[in-house]
Amino acid sequence: MGRKQKSNIKQSHARVRDLCKELLRRCQTPPEASNTLDYFRSLESVTDNICSFQRNLSIVESTLSGDRKAQLKNLEQKYRDYFQCKISIQDSGNAGFGLRADEPIEKNTRLLHVPAKDMLFLKNLTTPLPTFLEKDPLFSVMDNVALSIATLHELSLGEKSKFKEYISSLPSIYSTLAYLTTDDFAIIEGFPAAELVLSTYRNICRQYGYLYLLFDRMKNETVLPNYMKAFCFKDYQWAISTVMSRNNMIPGNEGGVLCLIPLWDMINHKQGELTTDFDPASQSLVFFAMDSYQKGDEIFMDYGRRTSTEFLLYSGFVPETNRFHKVPIKLGLSRFDKLMALRTQVLEKLKLSSEINISVSSEDESFPPSDLIVFARIFVMNEDELQLTLKANDNTENLLSTVFSDNRIDNEARKFIEGRLNLLVSGYELRLGKNLKSVQVKDQFHEQCVRLCRQDIATLSQCLTAFAQNSH
Repeated sequence: MGRKQKSNIKQSHARVRDLCKELLRRCQTPPEASNTLDYFRSLESVTDNICSFQRNLSIVESTLSGDRKAQLKNLEQKYRDYFQCKISIQDSGNAGFGLRADEPIEKNTRLLHVPAKDMLFLKNLTTPLPTFLEKDPLFSVMDNVALSIATLHELSLGEKSKFKEYISSLPSIYSTLAYLTTDDFAIIEGFPAAELVLSTYRNICRQYGYLYLLFDRMKNETVLPNYMKAFCFKDYQWAISTVMSRNNMIPGNEGGVLCLIPLWDMINHKQGELTTDFDPASQSLVFFAMDSYQKGDEIFMDYGRRTSTEFLLYSGFVPETNRFHKVPIKLGLSRFDKLMALRTQVLEKLKLSSEINISVSSEDESFPPSDLIVFARIFVMNEDELQLTLKANDNTENLLSTVFSDNRIDNEARKFIEGRLNLLVSGYELRLGKNLKSVQVKDQFHEQCVRLCRQDIATLSQCLTAFAQNSH
């Protein structure tokens, strides 16, 4: 390597070091609710700049650039004995690759078992990670970060890794939160998910900046693996996405162990019932058929009771329908209300705050929740009614009732709830229309963000319709 090339590499490292410090500085300041898109854009501009100094250094880009179908065949061949029925890997279109039944299979049939010795977790690596990580506060506390570094570690070992067939079969890029762009975030800006999405992306940026600077400090004290010397943002994007979207927890001697499980993590989601178990006798994960299948059918599993927001955060997709989806609603007293102090006193008497946070579902037969009903009643009370409620010792039964009566307060409370739901629905519809017009690039993650927003609107609309029918 020539002197000029060495100098350029040194300058690039110094520039990335400064950018990581800037990234951490920006992550330290929480975003303002009115300025989330600009905040996201400010983080993305730094990570884009970091990537520009790391061209051709990513081990993910150089290692996982081959034919994935061929790698999946190798994976299938290595772990063939773990299939309990005739099953193979198939291309499932937009859902990625999945598992297919190659013979008729009855419901509850044992389909797959994977021994713990073939799962990727911290204490089951081909070669140990550098010892300085054991005492690091981030690495030792955050299992997902630790497993992400372990996954990169195994990738860097190439043919020497005992997980080489598994690692080589993984996608080279994901449609997950770590790959979020400004155009993607612009879709959900102003929707309930925006705060969680931004917080998660911010945490990923913070983790990367912290780890880069940690590895940069340690390179003068110990021999680092090559992936730690360069530690590309694209590599961490890939590793954290792999862990976020494919992990499972198995029992261990000191509690749960976060791990990656070959073959099992190929199974796509469908709402049904949980059919994954862990057999302590054989120390194996066991998966049973959730449904009956004919030859050629795709095999599915239920990922659990998640909201659509949680699916987007952790799996990078939103189901077309999801009866477990919930939409958060925040309501508070206006500081311009001259009776705010009095209303707050009444709420406190009932052990409620002046701001309520609830989550509503179209499947919830008890809508509206009791907190919302009580808040609505207090919100519409006049001064005399508030004073009377404060003075009454035990006369709170009517206020706490979930049944509406035919009186002034309850009639106004019904109108208040309907009005707020109408405002939310119309506001979100206008917001989505505006957001869609502002977006330039449309990718797969964009479609998932749009679906989430539409599910939010549909959920609130269904709650509004049900409430209007049941409360009159």
